[in-house]
Amino acid sequence: MSNSKLIPYKVFGIGLNKTGTKTLGHALATLGFSGTTFNLMLLEDISRQRYDRLFDKIKSFSAFEDWPYPLVYPVIDSHFPGNKFILTTRSSPEKWLESLMRHALHTDPVRGAKCRSLAYGFAYPQLNPDAHLKIYTTHLERAREYFHGREEDYLEVCWENGDGWQKICTFLQLPVPTQSFPHVNRGAEKPRGKNYTNNLHAITSLLEKNSIRSSCSVIQPLPEIRSEK
Repeated sequence: MSNSKLIPYKVFGIGLNKTGTKTLGHALATLGFSGTTFNLMLLEDISRQRYDRLFDKIKSFSAFEDWPYPLVYPVIDSHFPGNKFILTTRSSPEKWLESLMRHALHTDPVRGAKCRSLAYGFAYPQLNPDAHLKIYTTHLERAREYFHGREEDYLEVCWENGDGWQKICTFLQLPVPTQSFPHVNRGAEKPRGKNYTNNLHAITSLLEKNSIRSSCSVIQPLPEIRSEK
């Protein structure tokens, strides 16, 4: 049973996808938070700087991870003060990129490419690996700079480096559960189905045509929006 009504704050996962966001979501659910995850409609809203549906969603849950939350944490922090933010990371930028590339081959070709274009500016990470590495490192730098001096509000974790219940529960001031820590999607190789074939064909075609420029710009973390007084 969720005890999220008894916890006086919400928790926002602000790590990019393929940094262990699902693991964070499962961990927070075990701790009693009511969670929500990736939402393409909200990601599209964010690209147009529309926040009404995002704010409604935030009012309905107490834990958040995956898109669009990593892109708009300053906006969230401004409108919903007093909450917690957790940045999930990988052991290296290269490990993250490798995971993102594998993941891109197994997603729905249309939906996956649309999401990545909105979030990263490219339909596939294979089209510009260097740009994605820069996006990853810049995201970490900006989060660290934004939350500098706010250790009570901000935590950085890396599951590959052994972080788990102790670190999260100390940060959230909650007791450590008896359950094992829920590592999800731990790099297991997925079967190569139709999506894999279609995505591989799309990547090959785009590379051959040198069509690596997306029609969508990378959405940077937006500046703080101050409430009208």
